[in-house]
Amino acid sequence: MNPTPAESLNRLLSEKIPFPDRGRGFLVDTGLPFLIEEATAAVGGERLTICERDLRAVNTLRDTFPDGDIRHTYAIPAEAGDFLIMSVEKNRQALFHRLEQLAGQIGPTGRIFIYGSRKEGIKPAQSLLGDHCRLEILNNKGGYRIISATPGDNNDWELKTHPESYVAEARGQTVQIAAVPGLFSWDHLDDATAALLSACAVREGDKLLDLGCAGGAVAGVLLMEGKIASATLVDSDHLALTSARRTLELNNLNGEILPTDAAGDLPDRTWDLVLANPPFHQGFAGDGGTARRMIEETHRVLAAKGRIYLVGPVSLKLGKHLDEIFGEPELLVDDIRFQVWRARKKRRRRRPHDELR
Repeated sequence: MNPTPAESLNRLLSEKIPFPDRGRGFLVDTGLPFLIEEATAAVGGERLTICERDLRAVNTLRDTFPDGDIRHTYAIPAEAGDFLIMSVEKNRQALFHRLEQLAGQIGPTGRIFIYGSRKEGIKPAQSLLGDHCRLEILNNKGGYRIISATPGDNNDWELKTHPESYVAEARGQTVQIAAVPGLFSWDHLDDATAALLSACAVREGDKLLDLGCAGGAVAGVLLMEGKIASATLVDSDHLALTSARRTLELNNLNGEILPTDAAGDLPDRTWDLVLANPPFHQGFAGDGGTARRMIEETHRVLAAKGRIYLVGPVSLKLGKHLDEIFGEPELLVDDIRFQVWRARKKRRRRRPHDELR
């Protein structure tokens, strides 16, 4: 039987990292309890900070390690002489720029331990680091690899630059969207989000919840249109929240930005209009469970007669979940790549057993 990804990482990493005896340590987007336990035992909790960009990982790790220094952040506060343990980021441009930044922060007295599979991009990361750092392969098994990199004195990596924003055009509006590599559709308005914006009906004075806001394109366009009374932009990804905040600044727009895991952490108040094109996935596979949980939790925060608009691939069965939780959803767009659905919140929630009475 082939090992699971978690088992492969355990075999790759367990007791393979020579934790430095000085400097602070940062575990970056690992989400691995066994690695935190090993690092804490080796360097002590006072020298260790766990940084996760995904709020779901943060919440899980805080439950497991209530005394740990666990932060929801994308910015790593490392300094000269510190060491980092990090997973490979799937977006190559984002990964390269992040490695350059972190190497400059820790300098030649610090170390970066980076791990991942060939599919995730460990070989390009190794090639880039090899041009600027002294490398050592610590383990190489089953397509996974862990690399130790000690930065050199010269941190001029001459990486490809990218524009700070792109133009999104929808509903007759033109909006500048912060361009941040590492986010979904970071440099253009994707077709699914464009279809979602085109299909939604906005009422004067609506309070908008942009759920899974990414770079803030949905809220940016609807705020610029001028019908909605307010916008709350939420995401579990700290990088998305940073990008959405920058989008509002670029367009002189006002909005509330909150971290939340699928609407579960939102305050006890309601919104009239919910739009979502969130990344319903874990790794590279579709995750229908996350879609259903988000719809379930959205029902709690949607005002009576409020509307939810969702876009996603057919495989997520959004219409089925909406029917079970809201009742009588409407299919507005049926594209071979995605569907756009609308549902309304009734004053009394329909439950499956109601139909049997």
